[in-house]
Amino acid sequence: MFFGNLRQDWSEFVLADLGVYRYEPVPLDSASRAFQQRADIDAYLTLRDCRESFDLAPDAASAVTALDTALDTLDTLAPRTRHNDWLRSRHDRVRHAAGQAAERLGEPALAWRAYADCGHPESRYRCVRVLEQLDRRDEALALAQAIAGAPANEEEAQRATRTLARLQRRRATAQTPTTPGAPTFASAELTLPDACAGLRVEEAARRTLERAEAPVFYVENTLINSLFGLLCWPALFAPLPGAFFHPFQRGPADLHATDFVSRRAGLFAACLAEFETGTYRATIERRFTQKYGIQSPYVAWPALDATLLALALDCFPAAHLKLWFERLLREPGANRSGLPDLVRFWPRERRYELIEVKGPGDRLQDNQRRWLAYCAAHGVPVTVLQVRWAAPEGTSAAPTP
Repeated sequence: MFFGNLRQDWSEFVLADLGVYRYEPVPLDSASRAFQQRADIDAYLTLRDCRESFDLAPDAASAVTALDTALDTLDTLAPRTRHNDWLRSRHDRVRHAAGQAAERLGEPALAWRAYADCGHPESRYRCVRVLEQLDRRDEALALAQAIAGAPANEEEAQRATRTLARLQRRRATAQTPTTPGAPTFASAELTLPDACAGLRVEEAARRTLERAEAPVFYVENTLINSLFGLLCWPALFAPLPGAFFHPFQRGPADLHATDFVSRRAGLFAACLAEFETGTYRATIERRFTQKYGIQSPYVAWPALDATLLALALDCFPAAHLKLWFERLLREPGANRSGLPDLVRFWPRERRYELIEVKGPGDRLQDNQRRWLAYCAAHGVPVTVLQVRWAAPEGTSAAPTP
């Protein structure tokens, strides 16, 4: 129970001593412990047993029985987890997982029971879907309207808008609710040469687009997240209660909690204030050197070197970095993914372009659409690049900027 989980073991000490993994030192005291009393340990183990009971069930019938029993146990356990925010979040995760398992098994009544009293950020929207399955469409519509009117985050707003349109169509109403049109983003096409056959489309596009005066890098979710992680390092590793339980954590345990940012509002504000003072570049470069290799939930060390870092800081305007970081802070967990695949720099002109690559038959994911819309709305240069392979007869020239 030293680690507060059943995933890590004593090998962490050995790997840390050997230097295989390095962790940011964070002050720890008795208030930092995941478990404050024996009852907390018992509650954690009960949550583990509940999750395994339906995850490891040998067949569908056994899984349904296990889910019913697990939900009874979770109902009983709920009062014993409310005093411990970390345990309560674990409780909500198990309850949400039970709802998802019930949906997969075609048991909407069980799913409703799981989601209805769950604090997991995705459970409210899942309630709408389950109400539809239970043919309680008026309730589903009312809840979807409530979500659309006050969404908890961008993903929930996006889903609620789609669901409202579908529910309205089924009710055969004269008109669906209107929503502001999403900003449009640039698109282009590229034919990949035969020489790139066998490569992933992202790498093939990168090689085809690259020029001596305009290097292109495959970065996807690594570069912008890494810059954020370096600038906001003090906030991410602040020794707040419930964040760090032991010396072998790559990030705070409450990273996905709804109050993660609000608990550190002053610290994050101080980090972002460096864009106004102009000290952000020196801070990022200094932390890149000082913290190199230390585990972090945001910094992807293998994808970041001094050359890429310098190009990014030369070509990304401070205003754009701040915009990206502000969006990351809206939903620190969800918004880490969905960023464009490539970045193309023009160092002499100190400008750049983000590029999302889509191969034949590939479609934009919801989280990608949200990032693209955000960038387009704020004047960030971003392009969706539709690629295709060259016909055997010949190839098409790559577009030039």
